Amino acid sequence: MVAICAYTKIVLGYYLSFERPSYLSVMQTLLHSIRPKTYVKERYPEIVHSWDAYGIPELVVVDNAKQYYSASFDEACLQLGIITQYAPVRHPYYKPSIERMFGTLNTRLLHQVHGTTFSNVAQKWDYDPKKNAVISIQSLDRIVHNFIIDVYHQDHHRGIDDVPARRWEIGTRDFPPALPFNAEELHVLLGHIEHRTISSSGVEMWGLYYNDPALSPIRSQTKKGEKVKIKYDPSNIGAIHVYDRIFNRYITVPTVARDYAEGLSLWQHKVIKREARLAVQDYVDLDELCLAKARIQKIVDEQFTSRSKSDSNVKAALWGAMPRKTTGRLELSEDARYSNPTNDQSARLIPQSLEQLSLTPSDDNEPNANSELLTAGTAVEIIQEPAGRRPRSKRASRKNVPEADSSGVSVDAMNEVPIQALPREDEIDATEFESNYYLPTGE
Repeated sequence: MVAICAYTKIVLGYYLSFERPSYLSVMQTLLHSIRPKTYVKERYPEIVHSWDAYGIPELVVVDNAKQYYSASFDEACLQLGIITQYAPVRHPYYKPSIERMFGTLNTRLLHQVHGTTFSNVAQKWDYDPKKNAVISIQSLDRIVHNFIIDVYHQDHHRGIDDVPARRWEIGTRDFPPALPFNAEELHVLLGHIEHRTISSSGVEMWGLYYNDPALSPIRSQTKKGEKVKIKYDPSNIGAIHVYDRIFNRYITVPTVARDYAEGLSLWQHKVIKREARLAVQDYVDLDELCLAKARIQKIVDEQFTSRSKSDSNVKAALWGAMPRKTTGRLELSEDARYSNPTNDQSARLIPQSLEQLSLTPSDDNEPNANSELLTAGTAVEIIQEPAGRRPRSKRASRKNVPEADSSGVSVDAMNEVPIQALPREDEIDATEFESNYYLPTGE
């Protein structure tokens, strides 16, 4: 991305990267354009001339790319006093200076370097750019600096019939460029905007936490769940800038993981996270996971048939991700069938499906292998509901219970019969027990 002065045709700044065009490209281009280029002599000592272009522009003409339609770009230009103008779609002559600059850069520099893709298929022919690419992005950046400063700025420009460097020098004598009040403030104003909440742990972004004692006043001023404005530099996620609306300023908050994130770009951080997930997936053994889940399911199944009185069956049902009830066929002994409910009685509950549930007398008092023994002194309440209705939570009345046969036990088929344990004899009065609970009686 390149910024050029329309009057002098001098290049104000540019940004070269592998990343796709985004607000990061706009931000870095504006930063490079506004700041003085004092680094050139130190970084590239072979360059003869200096790069004197700098300053805040009054008007910026852009195309209709989506990176220019963002709150971050609008706020940055507003705070810097820059007027933005959008060129019409498919009208390149509204921005001829930058279009001509790209053409000059391609024909006079890039197409002369190994690895170029040329302008069209006819020029490319059988040339393989991947096979012939021999320059890294650092070397390409160095070449572009040499070309712009020592070639483009010092050569005759037909559009203005002058040399760009000379015209810039003459023009800035009468109209010196404007500079921001603070260089660090410029970096913050051009940052990317996000909105986040502040918790006791600080601000969480991209899986990293940012915290500082200076955040405490801002957190106390905001309501619970309220978000605050944050600006950050995608090229360095080592710190963010949190807006303090009371004092109208931004507070720099470093990340907790400084050793990791300092100088790291957001794109690099995402690549590292993606590679870490792939490494974890390679480490995972799906066969071992399946065997472990099978072992857990076996333990759960065994828990349903255990004789424990604890709530482990409830926990096992939660593991199975479905509600399960202990139901079955209730078999009472001959003595228990005609005994008073306050006396000791024995019964066994044979687990089975609700559709097969029935009450039948049993002469066998010995529990078999798949039975669950109910403790002595336990009674059972039977509630019958019509088909298609949900089970009632209230106790069944005496009139809703089917008639009992000579054995004292109901033999009617029931589709849905929840079984609930009644209180022990020492927990309820006998008179209240007989009036509130129905029990089968003998002849």
